[in-house]
Amino acid sequence: YCSARDNLTIDHVLPVARGGEWKWENLVTACAKCNSKKGQKTLEEANMKLIKVPKAPKDYDILAIPLTSSAMRMLRKRNGTPEEWRQYLSPTTDP
Repeated sequence: YCSARDNLTIDHVLPVARGGEWKWENLVTACAKCNSKKGQKTLEEANMKLIKVPKAPKDYDILAIPLTSSAMRMLRKRNGTPEEWRQYLSPTTDP
């Protein structure tokens, strides 16, 4: 939402409480401040816009997403990081 690149959290574009799913197309990284501001609201309700539309990465995409420790705890609570995500996360954040 603000293009921050450090200490990122995971945000559901459509919140889980409102039917959103754990799918690439519904997940974005967000700084804690933006994630908190959006909360359980839709983008329209929060008056926020996505910088990029979320999509599944291609096989040739190379990136490492530095997640916060709270984001990693959320993944662990959810039974760990989905296997297909592991190649895109920084090695230091692997649960």
